[in-house]
Amino acid sequence: MAETPGFGGRDEATGASADESGSKLRGSLAPKTGKAAADTPNPAATSGRLRGTLGAKVSADTSPAAPEVMPTGQYSEWVGQNQIAGADADRYGNANGSQYDLIQDGVIEAKVVVLNRCSEEITLDQPKVALERKGFTLLELRDCAGLAEQLADAAEFWIISGRHPHLTPAALDAIETFFHSGRGLYIWGDNDPYFTDANLVLQRLFKVAMSGNSPGDKVVSMLTNGKKAGLVPGHLVTTGLVNIFEGITIAEVPTTELLRPLVYGSNGRVVTAYYDHDGRRAIVDGGFTRLHYKWESAGTDRYIVNAAAWLLNVERFGWGSFRARG
Repeated sequence: MAETPGFGGRDEATGASADESGSKLRGSLAPKTGKAAADTPNPAATSGRLRGTLGAKVSADTSPAAPEVMPTGQYSEWVGQNQIAGADADRYGNANGSQYDLIQDGVIEAKVVVLNRCSEEITLDQPKVALERKGFTLLELRDCAGLAEQLADAAEFWIISGRHPHLTPAALDAIETFFHSGRGLYIWGDNDPYFTDANLVLQRLFKVAMSGNSPGDKVVSMLTNGKKAGLVPGHLVTTGLVNIFEGITIAEVPTTELLRPLVYGSNGRVVTAYYDHDGRRAIVDGGFTRLHYKWESAGTDRYIVNAAAWLLNVERFGWGSFRARG
């Protein structure tokens, strides 16, 4: 394929136990709730103006350093910074305003194909709005028929796993070809058994598999000295993020030398990892409930658009492949 793609525990909100909350383990997700105090970081630590500015990289003693990627093209001027000096903070301590995302609004045109195998429980209305604000077009599929054809002009492929295996050998071949072409891949799973198709892809590409069923439903902050939970600071995906919602019940994502931690859940285990090697990029996530449940909680909107921007792999393809037209 040519180098340039062909583009045209306790429920934090309610105080209920996992058995009482309406998670997908019981057949349906809990309805979206209001902004609960238990879901909010300590106001004394995060309210008002954000304090200080981190450099492009901040060391974290429990994870590898972020990759050396210099700001280019249409990345924002705050690329790689978590805390942004002078920016107003939202109620979760994150810089308030889409200008602090990894890319600005309306600067690109790119197609994201999403195979949603959990569509009865995970709706993509809010991610779609967030991505469209940047210039992404989201195409949602419910099955893998004709997947190779749908991926022909896509910049990224995201798969949201269901409880039962669905991917055919032909679909797995199409995903592998897509990934090796350098285009972005996001693999979403969740607690056991909501990672069956995710694991088919993970085993094919990385020889690993998600596992586990851990209670989450918490906001985690930056992974700095001594902390066992939180997001890895300094990575492009975590630009503008100090705190992030981890998802409800979540799966653990295995890591390797090349599949590296991005977010540690409140249980101290990796919930999100990234791959950035040999011109190929992928994100693996064990908390797909963030796409639907508590969308207004800490950092989800920014995290999703940052991840999509990073998966464009502009360091390989260049901004010209995705530049919005007049």
